[in-house]
Amino acid sequence: SFEPSVNNLRVLSRNIYKNNFSKSIKIFQLPLSDRENIFSNMNENEFIEGWSMSNFGEVKNFEGSNFIPKHNYEIFGTNINYLLDNQILPFPNYIKIDVDGIEHKILKGANNHLSKSFLKSLSVELNENYPEQYNSVVEIMKKNNFSQKKRKLIKSEKNDNFSKTF
Repeated sequence: SFEPSVNNLRVLSRNIYKNNFSKSIKIFQLPLSDRENIFSNMNENEFIEGWSMSNFGEVKNFEGSNFIPKHNYEIFGTNINYLLDNQILPFPNYIKIDVDGIEHKILKGANNHLSKSFLKSLSVELNENYPEQYNSVVEIMKKNNFSQKKRKLIKSEKNDNFSKTF
């Protein structure tokens, strides 16, 4: 599990421990990107434990709109290609990406490995209101022979902001 947010790392580690997954889940305290081995800003929309809507190297939210971070800090990040090419991680069978806006960049940083037969499933949260992200991910998935299946994951009765997020 990759968790670069200082606010969410404590929540993740506690959850892993309480659910007795300490031997099967490893935590990488670094963000993923399309770029290899860089320092960039981790921009947090709120300084609240367990909060989402943070972004590495960008100040765009899940819809591609700019936001003003309430907290940010420089942190080291890399891409999936680097981690797999250098055998820092074993090749995964399943990848789930939900990072509130830079899913397409993370997939670009994994382009050397997405077509390998070991990868059985790729789950990516997408927002159709963010065309750059949505179109880029769909193109990458088609190029690597993934079939697209839509399933609505987020819907709030009080807030329709997430009605195009799948």
